[in-house]
Amino acid sequence: MSTNAAKSESAVQGRGFSLLELLVVIAIIAVLAAILLPVINQAKERSKTASCANNCRQLAFACHLYVTENSDKFCDTGTVQGDNVVRRAWFDLLFDYSVKTNVLLCPAFQWLPGAVSAGVYPSATNDYAFLNYAFNFQVGGFDWPGVWPESLFPPAHLAAIRNPSQTVLLTDSGTLPQNTSDATVCVTLQSPQKAGGFIIDDPAATGPGALVVEPDNGDWCGPELRHDNGRSVVAMTDGHVEAMKASQWYWTGTPWLDPSIGGQ
Repeated sequence: MSTNAAKSESAVQGRGFSLLELLVVIAIIAVLAAILLPVINQAKERSKTASCANNCRQLAFACHLYVTENSDKFCDTGTVQGDNVVRRAWFDLLFDYSVKTNVLLCPAFQWLPGAVSAGVYPSATNDYAFLNYAFNFQVGGFDWPGVWPESLFPPAHLAAIRNPSQTVLLTDSGTLPQNTSDATVCVTLQSPQKAGGFIIDDPAATGPGALVVEPDNGDWCGPELRHDNGRSVVAMTDGHVEAMKASQWYWTGTPWLDPSIGGQ
């Protein structure tokens, strides 16, 4: 190899990127990141929604297993014995029918600053659970003899639900709703969070469901819009699951919670 050729090869091998070339590469990487990151984030959110929908589907399936073994009746949303001593919630009653315990936790849930946290509803240590889903009180009723007796708040019979595909069974929960028939403001993305609620009812409900609009009680609440730019995952009494905006089904006087009517 000639001396000139060796020098030329050495120059090529020793040449690095210029500052301009480095800036161009960095700019290209930044543009690619700006394009790809939103796509990746959207994919992650879709995955969380799919996982939440699967949770709700499994809970609805467990509920239907319960129905088939309990005279066609849905489980109570809550039961109490004595002086508010022995207490159990719907998820305790479905425990034997559930595939796994973590179906009570929505992967998209985020604990927000200032959230009202749930008190301990079940009294037995083995029944304790934190959950992100609420069961429709009008489907499950309540059983507290002498206070909120099941005779006054009975669980619905499956055969008596007029419109199963449009009657809510359970949903993403965790907000403080407003008592209003205006569906656009009853629950919004800015609604205060009530982390850990387990029963949902009409915002104007009386009796056990009246606590749904009490800001100091974390056990009762409205839907939380934590999916797909303002939607909740909702399981209907027929077992199918949808991601819906609260304005589609939740407001004062909503038929979507009423087994005798159903959504319109």
